[in-house]
Amino acid sequence: MSNKYYLIIVILFLGLQFNAYSQDESFEAAVPTYWTTTNGTLSTSTDHYKHGNQSLKWEWNSNAVITVDHLQSNGLTPSQIVNNAYHFFRMWVYNASKVPTGELQIELYDNTGKKQYYYSFGLNFTGWRAASADYKNEMSGNKTSKNITSLKIKAPATGSGTLFFDFIDFTAERMNRRAKDYQLPFITNSEDSHWLEMMHYQSLPKTVKATTPTAAELADLAVVKQKYDIMIKGNVPNKKDVKEAIAQYNAAKITYTNRIIKGKPLFGKDNPATENIQVVENYILTFARDYKHNATASSKDYFLNSIRYLLDQGYADGSLVESAHHIGYTFRNVPSAIHLMQAELITAGLWDQAQKMVEWYCAIDGIWSPNASNSNMDDGNTRALPRLGACLYKNTAAERVQYLKGFKQYIETFFTLNSKEEEGMKIDFTGFHHNTYFPGYSFPAYSNLAQAVEYISGGTFAITTNARTILKKALLLARVITEGGAIPNSLSGRNPYVNPKFDYGLKYLGLTNPIDSSVLKAYNYSFSGDKQTSSYGDETPPTGFWQVNFANLGTYRQSNWVADIKGFNKYFWGTEIYKSDNRYGRYQSYGAIEILYPGGHANSLLNINGWDWNKTPGATTKHLSDTDLVATKDRQDEKTDSNFAASLRFGTKKSYYIDSKIEGNYGVFGMDFTQANLSPTHDTSFKFKKSVFCFDGKIICLGSTINSDNGLIATNLFQNQLNTTSSTITIDDTVVATFPYTNTLSATANHWIIDAAGTGYFIKSGNSILIDRKSQTSQNEKGKGTSTNGNFASAYISHGTAPINAGYEYVIIPQTTTADMTTLSTNMSNASNAFYQVIQKDATAHIVKYNTMYGYSLFSAGDYGTSTVIKNNSAPCLVMTKQTGDNLDLSFVNPDLNFAANNGVSQTTPILLTLNGIWTIASFSGGTATATNANGVTTLTIGSKDGLPVDIQLTSGYSNLPKSK
Repeated sequence: MSNKYYLIIVILFLGLQFNAYSQDESFEAAVPTYWTTTNGTLSTSTDHYKHGNQSLKWEWNSNAVITVDHLQSNGLTPSQIVNNAYHFFRMWVYNASKVPTGELQIELYDNTGKKQYYYSFGLNFTGWRAASADYKNEMSGNKTSKNITSLKIKAPATGSGTLFFDFIDFTAERMNRRAKDYQLPFITNSEDSHWLEMMHYQSLPKTVKATTPTAAELADLAVVKQKYDIMIKGNVPNKKDVKEAIAQYNAAKITYTNRIIKGKPLFGKDNPATENIQVVENYILTFARDYKHNATASSKDYFLNSIRYLLDQGYADGSLVESAHHIGYTFRNVPSAIHLMQAELITAGLWDQAQKMVEWYCAIDGIWSPNASNSNMDDGNTRALPRLGACLYKNTAAERVQYLKGFKQYIETFFTLNSKEEEGMKIDFTGFHHNTYFPGYSFPAYSNLAQAVEYISGGTFAITTNARTILKKALLLARVITEGGAIPNSLSGRNPYVNPKFDYGLKYLGLTNPIDSSVLKAYNYSFSGDKQTSSYGDETPPTGFWQVNFANLGTYRQSNWVADIKGFNKYFWGTEIYKSDNRYGRYQSYGAIEILYPGGHANSLLNINGWDWNKTPGATTKHLSDTDLVATKDRQDEKTDSNFAASLRFGTKKSYYIDSKIEGNYGVFGMDFTQANLSPTHDTSFKFKKSVFCFDGKIICLGSTINSDNGLIATNLFQNQLNTTSSTITIDDTVVATFPYTNTLSATANHWIIDAAGTGYFIKSGNSILIDRKSQTSQNEKGKGTSTNGNFASAYISHGTAPINAGYEYVIIPQTTTADMTTLSTNMSNASNAFYQVIQKDATAHIVKYNTMYGYSLFSAGDYGTSTVIKNNSAPCLVMTKQTGDNLDLSFVNPDLNFAANNGVSQTTPILLTLNGIWTIASFSGGTATATNANGVTTLTIGSKDGLPVDIQLTSGYSNLPKSK
């Protein structure tokens, strides 16, 4: 590389670094000449700084004023005052001594000397605080001119003191996630309230009064605190961890000399290229534990200096450090360390400030929220245990009991079911975040809340049986849809092939007093148990079908495998795509069918390295180049205008693993899809209808009305990562170990395949099948231009380019054998021997008969004659029936959740279902049902909502249905 090009690169690099850290004022030289003061003195100081190594020091007396002229020559851009991307004035202030009732008046003037913008900033603090404010939305003033030329900072009318100023930008990039704090109590706009509304929570009435604790309450409190204290003390840190903690402490450049603490400047998370509390979060608990276990004096000093450093940098009670959004994810070890070192903090005179810091950032008063922060999974995940600790370390026993009772109420409110969009626990036991069932957030939240539940169980503070039952069902649903701890990739959101933990959620809930052995058995089976749980044994794996319609999911389990069938609709996105996450994950939920075996992704031969993002198993996709598949926007969640993606369970069980309203023996899933116009490569002519029927270990897959104006459309069967290139698949009774290998199976004949994981596929004639075994290169999902590699075997049904009303029919047999597939293929070659019959497969309906059962995926209103018991329907629905003599069992669900406006609840929409014959309703449950009879038919008017089924038992009806051919 030539010196010329090297110099250009260095200049560009330094320019980027300067832009990331540059400010309009940072005071690294002398006091700027355009900064002047009356009734005070200005100088620079190295005692405190937020940028570089020094700041501006102002020793003020009453009514002192700083005037800053020539703002436009020193960084202020007038157009940015009203520019949507900017309009933010940033300034940090250090106060050497608090002024309890004092305020700074911050005023900005135009070129005519008229005050245009102003606000007040409270001085009841010590250390650094953000004095930043938004011109447009937060400051006061007439705001008629953007030609701002001067700034005045006015001291209180009485008193004196010393303030320091640094990190000033007159027109900085705006911050969206803002709320009031003690210094800026006038701020009202907040776009991320649950992280930032500490002052709102503090204003809430406490629903439990502080009273003198009873002896029983104090005894129960002591038990809870003992459990918490054991947890925070943890195990003895090893020497490597302590060494790493020291290195991180030194990297923060923390010094404490002459009662002045210094270190690398810390900010909130929205400041680019700066560091935040995570610096201390990473190491502080190691020092606390090392001191408590080993009495290492230096670790105590490091710990105390780190607390001084945080408090000094503005991580303190009442401070939002401009924006403390997502603070929970960087504030979990700090509370544990502070509580563990209470005695040492008291001795050092730091306890009150440190405990108040904990209470502030864990938003302790959020426990009094009537909606428990909308059951926010962020809160449950990151704040449950710190909040519990903050309650346990309140100053008086009366407060501790009061707040612990409030904490109990918080968890009970958290586990309240609703049938609305947005956050919270839903009626089918799904936990929502980012407006969808998101295991990446909900599973850790369940686990941390379950741990808290176990700590407070067995006495005064134990949660209600109802709340505990909801938590149990949410955890068991997590267990049902997973295998070996692995989730289906269709539920991974922006974190493909990442498995969120819920193992310790099962463990802690199972150990909660009274012990629940069924939960512990689930933990032992799924996660191998441990010495606390192994004596309870393993569960027998649950079997059956679960409808999870707030997730557009159907889950089918037999033996020790699970099939997760996933779609999406207009209410809930199909996948979440961010600027640096899941850039190629468009097809996660396009009717995916993922077979998981014990051992999780590894034993199911699913691996992100080398993954072809076009070939989501079970999904119908348009195969695109990497260039066309990659998201074109920083945030491009997959959405559709269609409202049909749902499942229906059928059949009663002697005992239910979770709940009868979502669980049965058999099931059907249906999806009616039209591509939304989300990017230039989202083809709005791409449409399909698909259904999946689950009977006795067999999964029948139908597709119809597959259309696209251009491009290869395929329904993907499987994509296995091969452990070795000699790992085999079987094609029509021929074992294939060749690698690389490519084959196209004829569209004119039936075919069967057993993939490398042992899953069988019988594919009816009508489409060619492409099979390959090859090394694949995959673009990294982070979108950083890197790639991964792996050896894979895959197969898909080709619908060709620009298909018109194409379709498919195939059967999945998990955990099968060559002999079984040979027999199945032979039987399926003759319609009279086939184990099921397709009654209809078109744009209106998919109808399948299996023994005496029928499954219906009815995509629109339609007429079906007398071929089955259902003659017609007035609107889309899923139905399953079984006729025994003169009795008919019918289950029904409306796939449209039909939410009311403004995050309203699911609404009932009556649907008419006309049955051949005269039937009488013997009983029904789960919704509403009425019947009228006329002209040899029965019209059922069925009302269902919440994506839950209506089960109807009918008698004395039409018993002479034609036999299927």
